[in-house]
Order: sequence, then C-alpha cells, then structure tokens
Amino acid sequence: MGLFDKLFEFSREIVSLTKEVQNLGKQVDHVQERQLDMDRRLVRVETTIEMAREQARHRALRRED
Repeated sequence: MGLFDKLFEFSREIVSLTKEVQNLGKQVDHVQERQLDMDRRLVRVETTIEMAREQARHRALRRED
C-alpha cells in the first residue's frame, strides 16, 4: 500500500468517525430532551404530593379542634 493509499484510507476513516460522532451528538440531544421532560414531570408529581400532604395536615388539624 502506497503513501497515497494510506492517506486516502485515513481520510475515509476520519470522515466515517466524524459522521459517527455527529450521530452520537444527535442521540445525546434527544436523550437530554427526554430527561428534561421527565424532570418536569417529576416536579409536578412532587408538587402534587406536597399539596396533598398539606391538605391532609390541615384536615387533621381541623378535626382536632
């Protein structure tokens, strides 16, 4: 294999790796969006639980009076 052939093969590998890195970057972006969506949902669930606990506490205090 001559020098030109080695350089050509090296260039093809670089292009292939660049495409793979770009695809992985897109996948990471997608996973990040899904993770942010799950975070928002978790915050809503936590807020709902906190509100339910607070209401239960107020009801218990009213019953004691």
